[in-house]
Amino acid sequence: MAAETTKITIRQPVAIKRKVEQAAAKRGMTVTSFINAVLERAADRTLSRVRRRELTERDQHALLALLANPTGPNDALRDAAERYRKQFLD
Repeated sequence: MAAETTKITIRQPVAIKRKVEQAAAKRGMTVTSFINAVLERAADRTLSRVRRRELTERDQHALLALLANPTGPNDALRDAAERYRKQFLD
């Protein structure tokens, strides 16, 4: 079964169209498949950056909450500090 498709109409300078045609030909692709691949990569990058920014804002709130109410080191951190002291400072 073929994927559902829709049409996007764009206008671009002749020089860009020629460049796209050349690039598509170098990759052995049609202009449509080349444009689709490029657009999908650009959309994925944009959406990924937005998701990271959203995570960053969420994480920022969590970090600020932890900084406002710090807890002491846990056993694993104490053990690691002790190993470090023994290995590098004694």
